[in-house]
Amino acid sequence: MISIFWLRILYYSFSTAGLAVLLSLIQTYPNWYSFAVAIGTNSYMFLVLANFVIAWHFILTEISIKIFFGRLRTLEANHVFERSWASLVGLIMILLSFQADNSLIMLLLVVNSFNLKCFGWMLVDRIEYKIQRSDTVKQLLASKEFVALNGCLGLAGLMTSVCDRSSLDSDNGEVYLLFAMEYTSTFLNLLKSYASLVLNSVEMTRIRLGIDQEEWESKTFYMKVTKLILSVLKFVLLLAVVWGIMSFYHVPISLVRDLYVSAVSLLHQVRELRAHLRTFSELNVKLSDATVQDLAEHDVCIVCHEEMDESKIGTGDRNTPKKLNCSHIIHLSCLKKWIDISQTCPMCRAPVFSDNSRSQNVNTDVAGPLPDNNPPPAIAVAQGTRDDPTPTIPSNSNNMADIYRSSPILNQIPRDAFRTERREIPGRSILENDDNSWFQFPLQSNSDNSFKVILNSQDYLRFGTDLGTTQARPSPHIVSSEDQGISSSSERNTDVNTETYQIIQNQAQTIANLQQRIHLLEQRLNSQ
Repeated sequence: MISIFWLRILYYSFSTAGLAVLLSLIQTYPNWYSFAVAIGTNSYMFLVLANFVIAWHFILTEISIKIFFGRLRTLEANHVFERSWASLVGLIMILLSFQADNSLIMLLLVVNSFNLKCFGWMLVDRIEYKIQRSDTVKQLLASKEFVALNGCLGLAGLMTSVCDRSSLDSDNGEVYLLFAMEYTSTFLNLLKSYASLVLNSVEMTRIRLGIDQEEWESKTFYMKVTKLILSVLKFVLLLAVVWGIMSFYHVPISLVRDLYVSAVSLLHQVRELRAHLRTFSELNVKLSDATVQDLAEHDVCIVCHEEMDESKIGTGDRNTPKKLNCSHIIHLSCLKKWIDISQTCPMCRAPVFSDNSRSQNVNTDVAGPLPDNNPPPAIAVAQGTRDDPTPTIPSNSNNMADIYRSSPILNQIPRDAFRTERREIPGRSILENDDNSWFQFPLQSNSDNSFKVILNSQDYLRFGTDLGTTQARPSPHIVSSEDQGISSSSERNTDVNTETYQIIQNQAQTIANLQQRIHLLEQRLNSQ
């Protein structure tokens, strides 16, 4: 079977041969002008010329990719493949929406704009990768990626200027205006990467000069502000172009999607910046510094795993130990880095900021009594062991709702530290949010080797028969013991609020889904 490489070689060869045959016909025309008129009026000759232009444009693009990137990473190739379809359809719609006189020039603009977009996407991903791997400013500014970024910015700016001038002088002004907007969009996207590269270079310089120890904490804020400004500029330009074309022609369908995506992205960045500012302002208000007694129990940061310094308590230094609501200790600088990624504790997934802080004296071995201390009779049971954590399916099950997944790993997680967050996971487990559900962990040790998950009749009626529905589902009653009966350990009922139920359910569902994936991977490996 012929490989893709040889297919491309054949295509480029036939395209070049077709152009050679076309140029050999020039002897039959008195001058170049008559030959050009013949090409413009003959559709077959024009098709051969257009095919050659497209082929050699892609050849130059591939050569540039080999020079500046070498072998593409899987992430870069996937991003180009995912984004290229929508971009290509939008560019083609520009040609279909308006009547263009010079088809060859329009075709060149489409191919050039598309290739520049693809090259820019690869460049953005490669620059992010380069920033993570570079330790000095010289490694960033003397790299091939930086040279390619400047070249793409210059080309995008030049093409924007050319299309903008052509929109005023040509009869196809609206088409050139749309292409000018496409090049402007590419220019602004590349400018974000340029800003990221500059800010990271400033950070490296500050660290080298001793101004900062490990990172420039204000870099995240400046990066968010820069991206927000560029997004506002892009949205305003898109809105102006759409409004201007609508005033004289019709709605530019090709820009409607870009306008919508730009508006959604702008709103998201505004909310993200507001949340960033609010979060950083609440660090010292809602989170207290760890005390000497706290450091005596836990003196290692849960992020960087470095020992805490008691002399930094109350100083406001980047190494100030902060105590989260879940009692975990973390450096202030580590907390600022982590909080941009997630609003939860990196260890136990408990919310960093909680209005209703959970009591630190809640017993973590037992969580929650049953309603009226009298659980309904069970109608389905799924059970398993530590060696085989995937529960077996009840033989009398005629419904996927009878299949449950749980794990003794839950016994090792502190009950006062879970994450409150609804996860959009396909409903293959009943461990999901329900404000009125109850949950019980009667285990007080990790010695039990087996477990059961019991669905009672009340839960079964509320669960329904359609697993695909999105209604809230109740939580199960988990029991475990050496003989797969109820644990012989003494149980102590503790009042736990509804938020705790939801937290436990979400954490259990996450672990259950991970266990299922691990089990499937083990089966595949064994089969191979």
